[in-house]
Amino acid sequence: MAMEIAVRNCQRKTKVDSGLLREVTRRTLESLGAEDWECTIVLVSDRKMSELNRAFRRVKGTTDVLAFPMRERADSDFTPQILGDVVISVERAMDQARECGHSLEYELCFLLVHGLLHLLGWEDSTPGKRAEMQRAQERILGSVLALVRARWDEDRPHPLS
Repeated sequence: MAMEIAVRNCQRKTKVDSGLLREVTRRTLESLGAEDWECTIVLVSDRKMSELNRAFRRVKGTTDVLAFPMRERADSDFTPQILGDVVISVERAMDQARECGHSLEYELCFLLVHGLLHLLGWEDSTPGKRAEMQRAQERILGSVLALVRARWDEDRPHPLS
């Protein structure tokens, strides 16, 4: 079964390269042995993220990334195996990229890998789990971005610095 990755850009302020996010998702899931799953990446405004954060976590205010795991295995070869949704606030990502001194694209990829790990069952609820997840996230992000960079068309400006 082919991997299905949908990107829904529900915010209008900032242009985002959905092809880059699809490629990072595909390579991340492949590196974790989850290439048979289908998922959706949803890009939202801070306002929408605040609504989601309040509705699903009962937390007031915005956050950078939320993961909504579904992890439903298909009963047949004809039904997709749905991993879930990763929702990213593009405004938060822009602020964090500025604070950290790197590109928006890098920050979006960083948050995307974090969200994908949550969809696959990783937790960051304790300091130990958080450190373990962060090490995995950095390892995956480093290898995935190296592969994406290697395939990048040299005529285009490089977005991942």
